[in-house]
Amino acid sequence: MDYNSLLEKYWEGETSLEEEKMLRVYFNSTDVAPDLILYKPFFLYQKVEQEKTLSDNFEQELLAKIELEEKPIVKINRKQNVTYYLYRIAAALALLFGVWFLFKPVVIETEQIAAVDEDTFDDPEEAFNELKSALLLVSRNFEKGKSESMKGVIKINTLRKTVKK
Repeated sequence: MDYNSLLEKYWEGETSLEEEKMLRVYFNSTDVAPDLILYKPFFLYQKVEQEKTLSDNFEQELLAKIELEEKPIVKINRKQNVTYYLYRIAAALALLFGVWFLFKPVVIETEQIAAVDEDTFDDPEEAFNELKSALLLVSRNFEKGKSESMKGVIKINTLRKTVKK
């Protein structure tokens, strides 16, 4: 029989129960081929482990060992216990205090609200003219900024051209 191919099938998990039994019998015998002697301890280990059983008084021995183990008695120091709870209370209060300051509502005074609601102009024409002058001022400043930035761009372009030459 070709035990090499049977062993390959075994490692791939493709053997039947009968083929596995044949391999166990072969490797537990004394006449194993020299090239397969490496696998003999594996099959011997399986045989030894299958033969192991629990003793009749295993449960009694286990219970006796459990009873022999002494459980340590932990004494709780009352002073340490109180200190522990005081630290917990202090931490909770600190947390609540921090959350309160983080989310406390901003109180807006009524005078500020009244100032926002009031109109500054009685005549709509006067308000329109004031708005128009303010927007004109903004527009002029934008134009001035645009012309200043264009001067910088022109300088950069002339420098770039001179560097390329």
